Amino acid sequence: MTPLTVRDIPLRRPTLKAFQDRAAANLAPLHINQQIGAVLAVNDKIEALEWAAESYNMLLAYAKPVEINIVIENHGGVSNDPDWMISLLKKVNDPSFGTFPDWRNPSDEFDNYTYLRKTAPYAKGMSYRNQPTEELTAKMIEVSHDSGYRGWYGIESKGREEVTRGISLLKKYLLKQ
Repeated sequence: MTPLTVRDIPLRRPTLKAFQDRAAANLAPLHINQQIGAVLAVNDKIEALEWAAESYNMLLAYAKPVEINIVIENHGGVSNDPDWMISLLKKVNDPSFGTFPDWRNPSDEFDNYTYLRKTAPYAKGMSYRNQPTEELTAKMIEVSHDSGYRGWYGIESKGREEVTRGISLLKKYLLKQ
């Protein structure tokens, strides 16, 4: 599918049509996850913001009648820039549009704590991942909770032991709140 952030509207239409077809077939989930980062990394951020806002408004026109939220997961490029993401969320300005923060492992290239702190107030879901230490995991859960987030956590893992550990840590720190 063509990304929703390309300049030409005619190139975006097949993606919008595919979305409409899914919704019409009653395969409509609660959320549709969009990843925009890598595509926009090469574009001017201001232009990319305009294209993305226009595309997401078009997509929301299909999503809202069937009660689907559109969420963006941070997967590189501008989607890793929390300030750009907040600008997009404010420009679209729709309660059916939000973030799906991916709790990646901390690295020099990406500050997942700052990203979560800034984008959690707009979250419609969390892509939870165990952090390198229980202390960091607790800190991420606390940021989510303190932002007002009370939704679901999808656990991203590398096997059953990690899922079990994630469930245990979520229960331990969410029930403590």
